[in-house]
Amino acid sequence: RLVGRIKDLQPDILNLHWVNDGFMRIETLSKFRQPVVWTLHDMWPFAGGEHYVGASTRYKEGYGTRNRPDAETGLDVNRWIWQRKKKAWAKVNDLVIVTPSNWLAKCAGESALFGDRRIEVLPNGIDHERFRPMEHSSVRRILGLPEDKKLILFGAGSATRDQRKGFHLLADALDKLEQKTNPADYELVVFGSLSGKDSFSMKTHYLGNLFDEISMALVYAAADVFVAPSVEDNLPNTVLEALSCGTPVVAFDIGGMPDMISHEDNGYLAVGFDTDEMAEGILWILEDQERWRRLSGEARDTIIQRFTLRHSAKRYLDLYEEMLRGA
Repeated sequence: RLVGRIKDLQPDILNLHWVNDGFMRIETLSKFRQPVVWTLHDMWPFAGGEHYVGASTRYKEGYGTRNRPDAETGLDVNRWIWQRKKKAWAKVNDLVIVTPSNWLAKCAGESALFGDRRIEVLPNGIDHERFRPMEHSSVRRILGLPEDKKLILFGAGSATRDQRKGFHLLADALDKLEQKTNPADYELVVFGSLSGKDSFSMKTHYLGNLFDEISMALVYAAADVFVAPSVEDNLPNTVLEALSCGTPVVAFDIGGMPDMISHEDNGYLAVGFDTDEMAEGILWILEDQERWRRLSGEARDTIIQRFTLRHSAKRYLDLYEEMLRGA
């Protein structure tokens, strides 16, 4: 049905994004007749069935019988899916791969499926007028959060259950933060979950899932620091939204984090999975009010200068026009 609907629309160009959950069969891609821009939001388009591959290098080598993990048995579903992709993608001539982050572009370029394709890095843009700094005390009163505490914010889809989002690493970092300072001065705010493993004594506010941008913007603006302890991540909107609200961000130096966070300029990049350094980064941002103001201003400027919706639209429009001129 998708092919027929697109044929009726007669577009000049197609821009695919996330195509899973039954939206599009693998074989459908080769049936489109227009030039295609495919914006990747994870590793699935060049991996097997995985959306993030962890330590596996099969996406680089090809999914063969000799590089299958020893622990796996039965049908090699990842290999079966990858072989279908290999066959279908080979039939697509006019295809440009777009990645929001330099990290994902590097992975795509190293992959067996996209190594010979044109790859462009076009970051996501966000609504900087919706996500903007607001006065702390007013926002906290609206949300029922304390006005006299340093608020550490963490949030994601399935925030406390998805290992890739790193809540277990945040909990370890907060344990170590409490050894360096007075825990009574800090409270944790979590969105994307109603509960979590409270291995730290710090009081925690679980806000559950937030479904509208107004609520999200209020929560970001209420926080003193946003922590993104992800193990693997592309260019998470949570980081862009926090920065846009003038909230400095602490993250591990992995994935697309360094595309958004400039170390000790608008946030803090800790060495990958070093929770001692993550705790140091949180403390470094929060312990000096003048420093925090500078970081907050730089966070907002980062978005205004590089990540607005207008910036994103212009980059995509330039790419579309270039492809159509060459068609």
